[in-house]
Amino acid sequence: MGLFWKASDMARKLTARTLWGVVGVSASCPRNAPLRTVVWERRSSREGAPAARARARRPRPKGALATCRRALNERWRLQTWLGEPCRVARLCWPWVWAFARRAIDMRLEDVRHIAVLGGGVMGGGIAQIMAGLGGYRVTVRDLTQEILDETREEVVERKWGVKRAVEKGKLGFDQALRAIENVSYTLDLADIADCDLIIEAVPEKLELKQQVFAELDGIVKADSIFASNTSGFVIAELARDVSVARKANFIGMHFSNPVPVMRMLEVISTEESDPEVAEIAKAVGEKAGRVVSMVKDKPGTYGFILNRVFAAAAREARQIVDDGLATPEDVDKAMITGRNWPAAFFGSRGGIGKQW
Repeated sequence: MGLFWKASDMARKLTARTLWGVVGVSASCPRNAPLRTVVWERRSSREGAPAARARARRPRPKGALATCRRALNERWRLQTWLGEPCRVARLCWPWVWAFARRAIDMRLEDVRHIAVLGGGVMGGGIAQIMAGLGGYRVTVRDLTQEILDETREEVVERKWGVKRAVEKGKLGFDQALRAIENVSYTLDLADIADCDLIIEAVPEKLELKQQVFAELDGIVKADSIFASNTSGFVIAELARDVSVARKANFIGMHFSNPVPVMRMLEVISTEESDPEVAEIAKAVGEKAGRVVSMVKDKPGTYGFILNRVFAAAAREARQIVDDGLATPEDVDKAMITGRNWPAAFFGSRGGIGKQW
């Protein structure tokens, strides 16, 4: 859901169901009170007020804005607690939209320190683009110093590293320097306790990922965003053991491998994910040079856009070979050349090797 529709949906749910609504917040409402303490008047013939009196009322855009601002700041789940459909005067929309945009921008500015859990090729690639292109401070955490040393090699020296990228003209010197200087490596979970965004990139094992997030939940600060780089596990399943409050900050961020070359990023939201958090993840990805697709989590399935489409195509490619219509090499050649796929079904590689 876009920011405009998110904000206007909030306003609609906070105004009267019929005719004009007057929205306000109780002066005695404590800062962390539940949303039910928000007071809103209704002027409607359905409640016994004369229709003429109801029509004489005018919407209060400042009141609607104040209520929405309060809701956005506290990140209350309006859709859950206010169920009945409402209408909002168009006069309120510009006010609500202006604040919603500013609120997202302010949250994006709050993302300064990113943690990557799990090194190697994938974790190193994520750290490289977030530090080099995004300008973020990045901490990579893994279990052994050997893995951390290999990750540092991935970022700097190896095939997709910044050294070769500069030599090939794919990366500026300043960006390469940021990727080297802004990435730190640690064995201690305490070093990522204050990170604003934590991207998990451990091996693709469901129980391992669940264990990692459950452990993190009791260590990192309350407003940190949790993101999994899973290639297909249901995000809600990964968030199973975290606190209820944390689930709103839990999303998926699926990067394509090799990360420095493949610019695609899928941002996956669950039913419990705060839409604002997904928008922040999208903005972070775009700042790091990614092209972002927004995806909804679907229990009972594996994969999001890329892997599900590729799996379907791979099944058809295998059927073509099994039917004797073409060799594996010719199928790969057709997809690499005719569809510009950098990696094909049977192990052949095209565009990736030629780019860097």
